[in-house]
Amino acid sequence: MKSRFYFPGWPAAALTLAAPLTVQALPAFVRQVDQPCITCHVEFPILNPFGRNFKLSGYTAQADTADSIPLAFLLQPSFTHTATAQAGGAAPGFASNNNFALTQASVFYAGRLVGPFGPKDPDATLNHIGVFLQATYDGVGHVWQMDDAEVRYAKSITLADQDGYWGMYANNNPTMQDVWNTTPAWSFPFSGSSLAPGPAAGLQLDGSLAAMVYGCGTYLWWNDLIYAEVGAYHDQGARFQSRVGNDAAGSSPIVGWAPYWRLAVEKHVGEAHWEFGLFGLSSHNHPGGDASAGTDRLLDVGLDSQYQINLGKHDFTAMLTWE
Repeated sequence: MKSRFYFPGWPAAALTLAAPLTVQALPAFVRQVDQPCITCHVEFPILNPFGRNFKLSGYTAQADTADSIPLAFLLQPSFTHTATAQAGGAAPGFASNNNFALTQASVFYAGRLVGPFGPKDPDATLNHIGVFLQATYDGVGHVWQMDDAEVRYAKSITLADQDGYWGMYANNNPTMQDVWNTTPAWSFPFSGSSLAPGPAAGLQLDGSLAAMVYGCGTYLWWNDLIYAEVGAYHDQGARFQSRVGNDAAGSSPIVGWAPYWRLAVEKHVGEAHWEFGLFGLSSHNHPGGDASAGTDRLLDVGLDSQYQINLGKHDFTAMLTWE
């Protein structure tokens, strides 16, 4: 088990006060909804209530003025300094310390599946399908690879006289579908250097399955209060992973399907939104990819909470995750 604590409120407040238009978001989404980045984000990638509803509606909300293909690009240069030099170099082709690198260059197709070119009828099925597709060039490993990928279908519903969203998704990274920044895919730290040494071990949900699996699930967001989700994930297979640029060496692939679950309650407390939830994944795995070694049973369970409030010129967000 481990705990993660992050309180990004004061950096966010300083950013909003000093330069409110510098908050970053995916440009494809900005053009689609014809709104500034701070409409959906406190700071990237932390979502506010509007941003969470945009994602829950399947990335499909669209302004009448939208007229461009939902493409976006990202360049992330970096400089990495470690307290101790790494003998033999931080990575092939890099020095033992003080390295500049292009950490990643990404291409996104993200938003309504057919962009602004879909049917005029807002209730048409195509207009309820959204995507988040990312292909990334790794400037350290010098390889293109499939990154986060998700397809959603979502519709607004009325249940017990209360409004909400019901949706389905398919993606390749457990928890990337989540709308709070307390689950692993979108949690702090939001980015890092692959030239710096990291922990030798970690929970399966903390990134080791990203782009290595495929899965699907369904969710319900009801009355701006309750979120419930169930899904399952399966290993992609070493051959497919190799074709899309992923290195599966040393991984412990999932055997069969691994169920995933998520339950959260978000309560309005005055001007604040306070979320409490739990999530988990249960799987059987071949240790190190060796089927002859039998299977391991892994159970990842997490509890999380997020408190978020807008204070006029300032925003405050506090996050807590225990796994």
